[in-house]
Amino acid sequence: MTGLPTLCDLFLQQAAARPNAVALVAERTLSYADLHRRMLEIAAVLERHTPTPETTFGVLMAKDADVVATLLAIWFIGAAYMPMDPGDPPPRLASMIANTGCETLVTNAGAKDLVAELPAGTDPFEVVDVSRIEHGVADSDLSPTATESSALAVVLHTSGS
Repeated sequence: MTGLPTLCDLFLQQAAARPNAVALVAERTLSYADLHRRMLEIAAVLERHTPTPETTFGVLMAKDADVVATLLAIWFIGAAYMPMDPGDPPPRLASMIANTGCETLVTNAGAKDLVAELPAGTDPFEVVDVSRIEHGVADSDLSPTATESSALAVVLHTSGS
């Protein structure tokens, strides 16, 4: 790593230094060790959908602790994410996917039904439902993709107004 540390770098430092400290309070409380483990579980799955550095994942998720773990996992594998609001109408979501070239959509139990409402022709994209990724099966051999602090991290899609 050169330059400034990334947010993922800073998280990994805290997870190593303070594994039992509270990292996240959502529908459940997670320690840094818990959040790190969940991040690795999700990263192992998402890594299979990362053909190039700075691949962009669409993130269409209802709010829960897995949202934070998913964003960290995406950065951990050297990719970027595009936040997608589950409250947006399906044609808008489809437009965001098409305009960014997003090939993989990450969702969870609270938002996965929205994928079926996307207009025909929204494909091609793959869907990863993080709520279906097993807990407790983290790949401890997975290491972070070296990412510069200037690398793409987030793609924001505005309405143009």
